[in-house]
Amino acid sequence: MLGTADSQQVTQIRLGARIRGWIGVTPPGIEGVTNPLLTLRPEQRYEVTIENLDGITHNFVVQDGESRSVVDSADVSERGETVTVEFTASEDMASYVCQYHPSSMRGVIQVASGTPTLTRTRTSTPTATRTQSPTETATGTDTPTETTAETPTETETETESETDTEAETETEEPTEEPDPPSFEQDRIEVVQGNEATITVDLGGREELALRIGSESVNYVVEFTAVDGDGDGQVTVVFDTFVAGRGTDPSLSAASADDEIRDTTQVTDQLSAPLDFAPYPIQALAGEQVAASSLLVLRPRSLSGTSAAVAPQGASPAATTEFSDRVTRQGTVASGDWALLDVEMAGLYASLDGVAALEDDALGYDLVIEEAGVVNAEPYRVPVSNLTLLTFPDDDRFLAAVDSATLDVNSTYNASFTITDANPYVPDDSEERVETEFEVVERTASVDVDGSELSVPPQSATLSGTTTVAPGTELTVSVSGSAETGFQQIERPVVQGDGTWSATFDFSTLDAGTQISVNVLELGPVVQGRVTAE
Repeated sequence: MLGTADSQQVTQIRLGARIRGWIGVTPPGIEGVTNPLLTLRPEQRYEVTIENLDGITHNFVVQDGESRSVVDSADVSERGETVTVEFTASEDMASYVCQYHPSSMRGVIQVASGTPTLTRTRTSTPTATRTQSPTETATGTDTPTETTAETPTETETETESETDTEAETETEEPTEEPDPPSFEQDRIEVVQGNEATITVDLGGREELALRIGSESVNYVVEFTAVDGDGDGQVTVVFDTFVAGRGTDPSLSAASADDEIRDTTQVTDQLSAPLDFAPYPIQALAGEQVAASSLLVLRPRSLSGTSAAVAPQGASPAATTEFSDRVTRQGTVASGDWALLDVEMAGLYASLDGVAALEDDALGYDLVIEEAGVVNAEPYRVPVSNLTLLTFPDDDRFLAAVDSATLDVNSTYNASFTITDANPYVPDDSEERVETEFEVVERTASVDVDGSELSVPPQSATLSGTTTVAPGTELTVSVSGSAETGFQQIERPVVQGDGTWSATFDFSTLDAGTQISVNVLELGPVVQGRVTAE
């Protein structure tokens, strides 16, 4: 509330300007109040002075009930800079704002007759005084005796205004201070174009103001994290691909119950994505920085690609397990997964699925097509046939296609290109990596030493090679004649070099017994005999 002033005089009002809200300075009734109510008298002259508290551009604008400007001040851009605007109060005045930060720097104006009253009353603790009262003695005469009565010794009243009937009494009640906020990590490193996750402990608060960036890197965004699930923490997801440019939100809460609100980009819009640089992260308690961390953006890169395979039975839906079963090689047995294994750091906030490959605005182009086709259009794998798996922490992604959809004994070129439609790539240029692979028959063989497979009448290891992907589990069967009733089955796993091995026990068979060895569904039956040794 404002102090009184004669209609021929100018009433002084002073406000501090910061992005989190206006701070009342004078008159005393608004001191320290954020976005205080300004009660004005119609036809009274007022002089409002604003002081820049945070080094960010602000101004003071009075608006009417339809948000039209009726008073405008000049801008203040430097910390400590002030500007003053003088005007006559009118009944159409409804609010005051900073036009640069209208969501957080907004207060209400009330224009009414009369002037506000501020009353502060302080009463001291009662003290004892001694008074004498007569009492009857045994002789029948009255003699004075002392009794004790409590009377107040000090009363202080401060009053502003004689005409307003509204009074404000100040009382101070002790409040419990919340714990200081803290960040889970002192330093967070991600590559340009990836998402950064920032976990903050709110120190028992329901919400907390946060800031990312600084004037030195020409990027500052401020927002409020709200703990909706009551666990005391909020994990903020910061999309560095869209941050600073356009209208797409760059901040969200990892938990659906938490909330990010009041997001304000303090600095100007950027024309390109955030540069690789250190970006301070601050938790704000009023004007003070209560906790800090650091986001370090590392430069993105597209460095290379290789052909790779994964076993037929592996499932891309189990992303991590699938990745562990990938082997880089240039031949793919029909029915196994053919893969393009790309080494790329960054951009995974936008390259997050096959749909991104079909978005021309992102500039991603992944092509797998048949090589060596003459006088005809080569077969190109439809994007819908691809499965895209991303591993941002490993600076890598996989593009997988079921090779059963490809021609056997054919070679395929595979490439990944980032065009200048992508904001990280300069105009009239592109980034490209490519490789090739061959689709072959699914086969397996059994190693034979000499002209015939021979095994001793004891435990022996059989081995061979196969075209199927490393990590595939084979079924190898060894059997004797019907008279012997001998049969053993082992399930060896294909090694990284395409070999397999399994141990069988032939001690129950006589020398000269004929045996048959078969890698089921992959190779011809190999005949052999049990030797005398």
